[in-house]
Amino acid sequence: MLLVVLLATIGFGWALDRLFIGLQPDDADRLAPYRVMGESLVGSISSDDELIDLVSRWPRGTRVQLSSIDSSAVALPLELQEELNQVGSLALETSEGVTLIVPRPGSNTALAMDLPPLTSTAESALRFALTILFYAGIVALILLWVYPLVRRLHGLSKVANEFGAGNFNARVPESRFSLINHIESEFNAMAGRIATLVEDNRLLSTAVSHDLRTPIARLRFGLDALSEESNPAVKDKYMQRISNDLAEMEHLVEVLLDYARLEKQKRELPLQPVNIASRLTDRIDALAHDAPLDIHWQEPAAGVWVMASERYLDMAINNVLQNAQRYGQSNITVSLKPSSKTDPHVWVYIEDDGSGIPEEERSRVLKPFERGQANSVSSGFGMGLAIVQRILDWHGAKLVLHSSETLGGASIQMGFVASSTHVAKA
Repeated sequence: MLLVVLLATIGFGWALDRLFIGLQPDDADRLAPYRVMGESLVGSISSDDELIDLVSRWPRGTRVQLSSIDSSAVALPLELQEELNQVGSLALETSEGVTLIVPRPGSNTALAMDLPPLTSTAESALRFALTILFYAGIVALILLWVYPLVRRLHGLSKVANEFGAGNFNARVPESRFSLINHIESEFNAMAGRIATLVEDNRLLSTAVSHDLRTPIARLRFGLDALSEESNPAVKDKYMQRISNDLAEMEHLVEVLLDYARLEKQKRELPLQPVNIASRLTDRIDALAHDAPLDIHWQEPAAGVWVMASERYLDMAINNVLQNAQRYGQSNITVSLKPSSKTDPHVWVYIEDDGSGIPEEERSRVLKPFERGQANSVSSGFGMGLAIVQRILDWHGAKLVLHSSETLGGASIQMGFVASSTHVAKA
């Protein structure tokens, strides 16, 4: 933009200069009457004395003043001397005005004519008008460059004030033509991270108060009952329940800490080509001995590569598989759809034959500590899909919840960006 302004300024100045030159008359045309007048005066005299007499009798106060000079005493450059010999007269411009020298043939004496200013009032007005037009054009060009910048900065300041006042949904409208596009995108990214942290803190505090209240109440009841019980068998039963409640609380604290650490760990997320087919096989094999359900999976003969962090890719796959095991009835199906020319994503499908996720609940269950109504009585804290959603966001991947057409339960679909060095040919 700055380069455009500079080039426009140069071009605008050049155009005005050409316009001024085209409108003003040529100097030779303006001097022609005075040349004719000077040559007529010199031609009317025959001696130096007559020239001196003409000068002395010339009326004072007129626009043209005459004087006689010794032309041999005037040192002229070679070019001007040649012009004097060819034209028969010579105009010399000084700081005081223009003097026209007309030599008398055969003599060293010459007639000097002090002329009035060659620039007319109209020409001066034109020069002034064009000067004003030039500076007005410069101001307009600068405003044309500065106004979009000032407008975007004003918008950024307004959104920053709204965000500081507590409106965590305030964002700067981004435009690739903005002069501060990088600052705007960084501000929006920062605002998104702050809003996420604030929301996470709210959710964590809500979860602590909600999910810890039940086991704490059971602990209090168990301790009261234990203090009043004398039967060793019953005491052992209460002790086991207290131990289970403590384990549940410990597990909840671990889940909370893991989720809270996710945002910090995002900064250490190196993406590299990973064979997702191989990772699926390893995760399924690791969970197979604990799985009460049959998992149907056939690893492709050729590897399928995506850009991911292997550690967090395994975490996302584990969470989805554990959800399928928890809510499925008897079967889980895992399949893989490689990328193509029309879709750059590699899709992982994990389906079960459970009750599924109703459409009206699909956006809600992706939030931390939210469970579907049909699964509200099951174990877990509602963190599995929330963690998967966050991990996939980091990867620039997609998470889609659907109903399985073949098994009737939930269908969790994860779309990862294919590795550019391992893109499958469609």
